[in-house]
Amino acid sequence: MQLEINGRTYDAIDAKIFALGTEMRGVAMANYGFTREHTNRHAIGNDEPVNFSMGPKNYEEGQLSLYMEEVIAIEDATGGDKDITKIKPFKSIFTYVNDSGRVVADEVTWKFKSWGREVNVEGSGEAREFPMHIISIRPNID
Repeated sequence: MQLEINGRTYDAIDAKIFALGTEMRGVAMANYGFTREHTNRHAIGNDEPVNFSMGPKNYEEGQLSLYMEEVIAIEDATGGDKDITKIKPFKSIFTYVNDSGRVVADEVTWKFKSWGREVNVEGSGEAREFPMHIISIRPNID
């Protein structure tokens, strides 16, 4: 099995995702990120910027692509109501080996924005993408 994290494909042995108290084995893709507004600062009488300032983080909409067995496991773990959009924000740890052989771990706190099923009659096991509301991202945690 392969896993895609932010547009890069990894073998399952090189990438792991931990969330909701367990390793998530039914993940096909995860995408998360943020931007910051940048503004140049100018000195009096100087046309060129002398410095810059940054605004707060603006989180993009995250994406989590799950195979049906992972969705069912998450629903079962929620207890009575199987609506995954009601799950409180949770932390996910993404670990993967980068090009230089170093293990990188990112921490993303997010929650599901939608619920749905993708049922394939031929049983090819297609994954469904879930939009995620991002609360925080801590890249490259130790």
